[in-house]
Amino acid sequence: MKGRARGRHVPGRMNQVEARFAERLKLAGRWWMFEPFKLALGPNTTYAVDFAALGADGILDCYEIKAHKFNSDESRAKFKVAASLFPFRFWWCVEQKDRSWEIWTPYAEDRAA
Repeated sequence: MKGRARGRHVPGRMNQVEARFAERLKLAGRWWMFEPFKLALGPNTTYAVDFAALGADGILDCYEIKAHKFNSDESRAKFKVAASLFPFRFWWCVEQKDRSWEIWTPYAEDRAA
């Protein structure tokens, strides 16, 4: 695409890192969707979920997928706000240079309901 910055996300189209994560979900046999919805965080502020996947326990897992060199304070802040507002499990997943994954969640697994 002429005039478009490299690394810019195109809505509805997976980049290479997202495609590798989708393959992990497929291999695990989980139901999943890419960019299934946006969550309203406040006036004129939304958070777009990269992947949603249904857990074996019936809880929806929301995944934020990042390459090792693309982490912005704004995206991390939106992620944390979404995790505090919505009744889903949120996972921040960063693919490392060696293609391993660093996975982080903003709260304890057994948080109060």
